[in-house]
Amino acid sequence: MKKLIVLCLTLISLIASGKEPQGLFGLYIGDSVLNHITKAELAEKVKTNEAKGDYYDIFVTNRVHNKSPFFNDYWVTIDKNNKIHSITGTSNIVNLDVCLSQINTVEGIILEAYDISFISSESTYSSTTFHSKTYEGINYLELNCRLDNVNNNVTSMLFLDSKQLVDMRNEYYNSGI
Repeated sequence: MKKLIVLCLTLISLIASGKEPQGLFGLYIGDSVLNHITKAELAEKVKTNEAKGDYYDIFVTNRVHNKSPFFNDYWVTIDKNNKIHSITGTSNIVNLDVCLSQINTVEGIILEAYDISFISSESTYSSTTFHSKTYEGINYLELNCRLDNVNNNVTSMLFLDSKQLVDMRNEYYNSGI
């Protein structure tokens, strides 16, 4: 019985010691966006169209100091208290094969840094196909290639969302809007 208790405590400590991403590109979930942008830039926020509640998107490319060679554009989603709930990096890519190779490379970098594993999937909504790698833990992390099937534009994305924002997005989409 004593050995079983020691084994259980050891497993719990191993699980608890696993690292998960809390931020990307020098920005962190739960941080005040005002630590990274000015009040004038905050005034340019736009209400997000993909979540219930008071969430706003802000383009922050010029304020990101830890830019990735894989992404060109950056933005955050904040709540009404200016707390960051999502961090996103995107790039337009030449074609789907290049994008898939890129997200595989980024996945490898993430896996070296964090004790997580991704689930791969492919889905099509309307005229857009998504090739995604997702991780759901304390936060939601996704890498994807987004192929517009009409004009063949490809966008690579990496984003990290808070659980709260994921819940508000699910509520939005499940409401039938």
